[in-house]
Amino acid sequence: MTALGLGLGLPFGGRISNPLYSLGATFAVDARDASSNSQWVLNRGTGDRALDPQYGSVGRAEIINGVGLRLPGASGNYASIPHNANLVGSTELEIIFLGAITNSTVGSNHALIAKWANSSATNSWRVDSLDGNRFIFFYHDGTTGRNINFAYGTRPTDTRWWRFVFQCNSGGNARIDVYSQPASPTVPISWGTATVATGTACVSLNPADTSEVRVGITDNTSLASTSSFSRVIVRTTIGGSNIVDIDFAAQPSLTSSFTATSGQTVTVTAVSGVDTNDPLLLTHTGTNYLYLPGTQNNWASSPDAAAVDILSNIQIAAHIALDDWTPSLVNTIVGKRSGGPTNFGYHFKVSTSGNLVFEYGDTAVSTATRTSTATISASNEQALWVKVTRDAASGAVEFFTAPTQSTEPTTWTQLGATVAGAIGSMANSGDPIGIGAYNGSFNEQLTGRIYKVVVRNGIGGTIVFDADFTRNTSQTSFSESSSNAATVTINRSSGGRKAAMVVRPIWLLATDDYFTVPTNDAINFGNTDSFTVIYIHRQWDTQTNFGGYLWKEGGSIGYQMAAWLTTRSVLVQIRDSVGLVQTPSGAPLGNQGTVTVFGLLRNVVADTLVNVVNNSTGTPQTDTTTGTLSNSAALVIGRAGGGYSDVEVLAVAVFRKALTAGEIAQIVSYYGAT
Repeated sequence: MTALGLGLGLPFGGRISNPLYSLGATFAVDARDASSNSQWVLNRGTGDRALDPQYGSVGRAEIINGVGLRLPGASGNYASIPHNANLVGSTELEIIFLGAITNSTVGSNHALIAKWANSSATNSWRVDSLDGNRFIFFYHDGTTGRNINFAYGTRPTDTRWWRFVFQCNSGGNARIDVYSQPASPTVPISWGTATVATGTACVSLNPADTSEVRVGITDNTSLASTSSFSRVIVRTTIGGSNIVDIDFAAQPSLTSSFTATSGQTVTVTAVSGVDTNDPLLLTHTGTNYLYLPGTQNNWASSPDAAAVDILSNIQIAAHIALDDWTPSLVNTIVGKRSGGPTNFGYHFKVSTSGNLVFEYGDTAVSTATRTSTATISASNEQALWVKVTRDAASGAVEFFTAPTQSTEPTTWTQLGATVAGAIGSMANSGDPIGIGAYNGSFNEQLTGRIYKVVVRNGIGGTIVFDADFTRNTSQTSFSESSSNAATVTINRSSGGRKAAMVVRPIWLLATDDYFTVPTNDAINFGNTDSFTVIYIHRQWDTQTNFGGYLWKEGGSIGYQMAAWLTTRSVLVQIRDSVGLVQTPSGAPLGNQGTVTVFGLLRNVVADTLVNVVNNSTGTPQTDTTTGTLSNSAALVIGRAGGGYSDVEVLAVAVFRKALTAGEIAQIVSYYGAT
């Protein structure tokens, strides 16, 4: 079995440099630690897998390397192996797994491990989690089904080893022994004291059963689990050989099929996890880039200048990574034009079929369009260099590609054949140079990453424009690297997802995007509990009023964090069970477009509630609440009530203590908040 480092042996996933982790947050997520294409974010705090956030409203079963199988609790999400005749007919059964049992809903049971298809002929055995602290073991002889329902006490929800032993006792009745041990890389040798429950007459497990063994569900729809599983072992004699041994944690992330240690084919079945509520993770592997979301008014621009008013030979090269290289709408790479031919300079773009296209004004009243005779061969989000040249003397237009590299390539591969064109000069445009759009208010915006754009006057000629986003750290503007040193401005829309200059991993949220953290006592607080909520983000002043950040309220009880953008002030609020609402006086929201640490701090020793913005606080308010803040609602990140925010989120954390000014200063310093 592979070593487990994500909360399964090393505290906080072995990362101690981030103060959110080292200061002992119960819940802590940072975009640096998120994985692309996953529907889950791993909680790096002490609350472990029970507090893993899910993207949006739709999840899916998926394998996360080093963690294992993560399940959303929805029909059609599970793992399975084919029927094995060795798993039926016995009067003994031993089920062992390493995982986190996270369902807590009273009156609801979730299947953990099952050979049970909801039909007498194909039912044999299963173990369910019930009510958050109980288990049920079902067993069936092919005619009659029985169960043993038993309480475990306060059931832990962290990742740990579990062992369920079914056997016939000396009186001929069925018996279940349940054990648990802290997580470790290998199966425990000593299990300690068992929780024991007995049932009615013991039966031989249905010898006629031919159903699959499923993890996280019974049939493909019933009792879907929210738990996670790192390893699963099944034995038909107590302490015997492993008939089933599945090491989920050892598999690459998003694996859908693999061979178990015991030799069976394991299949992960998942429903689609794509939905409109998913935050967008923008990763960063050491190279800065501009991300454009493909909507109007999100682009980079540079003013019109004589140097870029190229009328003869021209060469444009760009290092880009489109989200989709056969996009649903045309994607502009570089454009110096407006909507019509009377002011049409040049326009380099990618068509919906994946061809490179070069358009230019060949007279004051007409335009010429030249399209590559071959399509780009690249997977979605793959970085690639693309180039176009136009020879005014011959009219020839040529397109090229080259593999990703940090500098402009010297070796290119021509994309298709040379395309003939009109001889002569191009029209002069007074428009700015647009990157990712030819004008912010027009269509054909690029969706994806832009690393570098180079424009030359002449084929292989003088560089007149060199926008190198890999060297830029400014969120607003910078000087391009040619001798002209023109200003490049990053433009953002008034709503929705916005252009982002990515210098570290972030989540991009807008409109209706959010994370959901399942309800759990670890993030609920009674009237005598201190706590701190930290929300680290970058906000642009484009919303007109309420911007929701975080919400943990159910039945008008709990806590929330948001911003009043009209007054540029922080809103934090708690509501207790006796109906008291407390809203501390507003603190300044922080500087637009800069990383900001936004906090809610409750100190029961000082009896105060206060909001925090970086190292500044609002006026502390005496905490007069007398009831609990605990509720059954999920923690939602990216929304408060019905209000969403258009923000870049870096990290979120919840502490079961009131952080000191010095501890908050550590967080502010670590994230470079200003």
